[in-house]
Amino acid sequence: MIKDQTEGSSNQDWVRFYSKEHTDSTLRPKLTVTYTTDGDTTPPAAPTGLTATAVSSSQINLDWNNNSEGDLDHYHVYRSTTSGFTPGAGNFVADTSVSNYSDTGLSADTTYYYKVTAVDTSNNESDPSAQASATTLTPEDTTPPAAPTGLTATAVSSSQINLDWNNNSEGDLDHYHVYRSTTSGFTPGAGNFVADTSVSNYSDTGLSASTTYYYKVTA
Repeated sequence: MIKDQTEGSSNQDWVRFYSKEHTDSTLRPKLTVTYTTDGDTTPPAAPTGLTATAVSSSQINLDWNNNSEGDLDHYHVYRSTTSGFTPGAGNFVADTSVSNYSDTGLSADTTYYYKVTAVDTSNNESDPSAQASATTLTPEDTTPPAAPTGLTATAVSSSQINLDWNNNSEGDLDHYHVYRSTTSGFTPGAGNFVADTSVSNYSDTGLSASTTYYYKVTA
């Protein structure tokens, strides 16, 4: 029998061998057994300083402090839409050899939660970092409102014309611009801008008598 030994030590023991016919052999001394470890089983420390910053409606940038272990190999990035999640294969995003990561292809106006672990050259993975989160930005609205309809102009005096038009139905409507010219078919612009108004009517005053004015309104 080989006596218990500590890791990294060696010892000589007496060993007797038996054949299948149960005939014992001559006692043979000096069988040397060396006990070795199974390799590095110590994981790196959990990464610290994790931050998450939304830079667009589809991208969040992550940054954290470098780990100091000499045998550090890479980091694992995990993501979830649930706060307090447990990192695992189902929410693994990527590995990276540097202490930052740009997470792209995300949904707009959505909160994402992140954790990062460190992995050494023996494939030992650390505990997860503290959680960080960010909410992707709301995409920029590039769709203009519909052109206002039903515009009417009514002269009420020698110096005043009242305008009226239908309300626009857009939920994000902010206001209207009123343009005026003495030329029919004019193009609205800074040179003939009169006023803006949050309601669908406007009284244009200070006009010249016996003069025809042309109006257009934008939303």
